[in-house]
Amino acid sequence: MTNFKGNFHIAIVGAGLAGLATAILLRRAGYKVTVLEQDAELREVRDLRSHQRLLLMKSIQIGAGIQLPANANKVLAEMGILDKILEQAVRPQAIKLYSYQSDAVLSTLNLDPYVQNTYGIPHLVMHRADLRRLLFDEAEAQGVCIRLGTKITPEHTELVTGVIRLASGKQITADLIIGADGASSMCRRVLVGEPRLSKATGRIGNRIVIDSDVMLQDERLKDFVLTPNIHVWLGPECLAVCYLLKGAFNVVLTHPPNNYEDMFLGPRPVDSAEVRSLFSTWDPRIRALLDKAHVFQKWMFLEPQEIRTWVHPNGKLALIGDAAHEALPYL
Repeated sequence: MTNFKGNFHIAIVGAGLAGLATAILLRRAGYKVTVLEQDAELREVRDLRSHQRLLLMKSIQIGAGIQLPANANKVLAEMGILDKILEQAVRPQAIKLYSYQSDAVLSTLNLDPYVQNTYGIPHLVMHRADLRRLLFDEAEAQGVCIRLGTKITPEHTELVTGVIRLASGKQITADLIIGADGASSMCRRVLVGEPRLSKATGRIGNRIVIDSDVMLQDERLKDFVLTPNIHVWLGPECLAVCYLLKGAFNVVLTHPPNNYEDMFLGPRPVDSAEVRSLFSTWDPRIRALLDKAHVFQKWMFLEPQEIRTWVHPNGKLALIGDAAHEALPYL
């Protein structure tokens, strides 16, 4: 018991935002931590900032923008990486609300300096790839063992006893296993004993990422780049949320399905003409943004069935993040 923490091995399944953040905090607390990630190309994230086109395409796979409010940034500060976050993030001045057919501002919510003055830390937005890269680098720097390209064989794995069997034939044992493997979590299936059950919410999301340099050449759009704000347009059963990232502009549109669609998981390509048609009567700036975009994707908002517990009764397996409580983008 002399060095309990140093001898206590925690295995985290999944190297997303939740998994990496948990790994950093546990390692800083003195625990031995291993992260298992099936993606063999996670390290590509490290180079996204120097390859703008790759950033735009990679957005399809790893998401685009993420808002980091003050409470999230306090955790990042505790990890010791807030200064690095500030170098990669954008600090929006305000949230501006518009009616869907007009550029007239309905309301403005101050973010900077209000959030900084009130909570001692700013509200930020950044690209998910950049955040994931910083978490990945910090986890490695803290001594977390990250094993990429590691596939788990569920049929031969006994997570509730702390045993993980890999497709390579190797075996990992841990005192605690944390499932951070996302919405389609294998760990969740083991804990609950049944596959994920979700129901459609009747909402579709479209994500578009636009090169900010292209926007600077358009008089209608350049102020979105020169003056960073979070812009929200409110329309009948539809919503548009846009904000600046480093080198890119993030656009998210939500709307009801325009025809019957089977329930599907994850993003998939969508015809740009379909999206432009849905927003053809909106603020001319929204239409101009859509005209600048080249890659459109959509995903269905699903409401997952809540589970009774996130922790196995024997304390050997726990869930975090989307594996435990998958959230809709607007909570």
